[in-house]
Amino acid sequence: MNAFRAVLLTTCTLVITVGCAARNSTPVTNLPRSAEASLVETSSPCEWMILATGIGIGSENQWDNLANQDARKSAIMFVLSGGTDPLLQTPAEKQRFGLIMEELFLPQNYESFISWEEMKYVNRVRFENPRQLRISKHFKINRCALREYLSSRAVLENPDEIKLDMPFIAVLPQVAGDHNPIDLLLADANYNHAAAAIESHLTALHFDVLVPKQLQAIDDLVHCEKYLKDVGTDNCYILANAIGSDIYIEFTLSLENSAVAGNEVKKVITSVRAYETTTARLLGSETGYSDRAANSEKALIEQSLNDAISKVLSRIEGYWKVDLERGIQYKVHFAIDRSVPASLRDDIQFGCHDLLKSHSNTVKEMANTSGNFDYLIWVDPSQIAGTTDLYRLLQREFQSQFPGLTLTKVVLNRKLAIFSIVKS
Repeated sequence: MNAFRAVLLTTCTLVITVGCAARNSTPVTNLPRSAEASLVETSSPCEWMILATGIGIGSENQWDNLANQDARKSAIMFVLSGGTDPLLQTPAEKQRFGLIMEELFLPQNYESFISWEEMKYVNRVRFENPRQLRISKHFKINRCALREYLSSRAVLENPDEIKLDMPFIAVLPQVAGDHNPIDLLLADANYNHAAAAIESHLTALHFDVLVPKQLQAIDDLVHCEKYLKDVGTDNCYILANAIGSDIYIEFTLSLENSAVAGNEVKKVITSVRAYETTTARLLGSETGYSDRAANSEKALIEQSLNDAISKVLSRIEGYWKVDLERGIQYKVHFAIDRSVPASLRDDIQFGCHDLLKSHSNTVKEMANTSGNFDYLIWVDPSQIAGTTDLYRLLQREFQSQFPGLTLTKVVLNRKLAIFSIVKS
């Protein structure tokens, strides 16, 4: 009997001990404990400097090592999903990342994305309840390498996978009134250098870049101006449409001079805005600041642009992924020639609207002035691969609907189609 009681007591003790251990244990995971981090600056098109916090729990002689590992993971987690411009942007991307996140945060994987680590701590604090060490330090994370890894694991939604290229982006200085942005690029070395610095960021992220400096771009601007000016737009918008960009980036520079200890120092402030070309809808806006230093103006321009342009480009990537789900977007403008009787104008507009609607996923009316009307259309790229296909289709069907009239092309590029309707 006493032996039975001893066995029973031992068994109950074991059950209670295991139960308590189960309640007090935490799930084993490779994810960071703290996940506390913030962006300090954008060092280059591919590198972000992050201030990250790490937590060390366990054996006290391992605290520093564990806290440093956790800080590294926290820095990478911020680039993935923190702030306003994370790599993971859509619900589908976040869901796919959930399938590989434990694998990513294995030391042999995540450490390859850290290009620099500060040796000194910004903060190092011990806590007694619970017993742990919290540290903060700076890291540089290679965002491009991390992005390529996620693409290779089919986490990020890559436009190439659906047979569509990255967007064409025009880089233009902001100008006032009727001034020509190309003239400013050609005449001002600082603005020219700023455009080249933005282009460097774009090409590093595999965007297609248009920096319009050729005389042909000036001719295109003049040619399109009389058709698009009626809807109250500016020269940057008109030029971006004329050269066929999907998006245009507009930038300004401001140079401040001051004296410190008898020495002249400079500071550059840049403003960067990205617009959807066809609608002039603002996609992102950021301001960048350089240090106040005696460096060359060009070095300060690059420094001020680094932070601003990287944030804007993150928003462009997010917009592009969402917009591609609707199809390929085009701006279509119809201009009715004065030779066409006024009595036919309403019928012509109704007919053009119906034609576009029958061949598009979405049709949106934009402007309607005297003899001119604009549309935005989103089409299936497998049905209409470009504006030439659109022109051929509309010309054939327009001719059969209005036998006494002819639809002719005025401007035809990647994103813009301007048609004139004249009497045959």
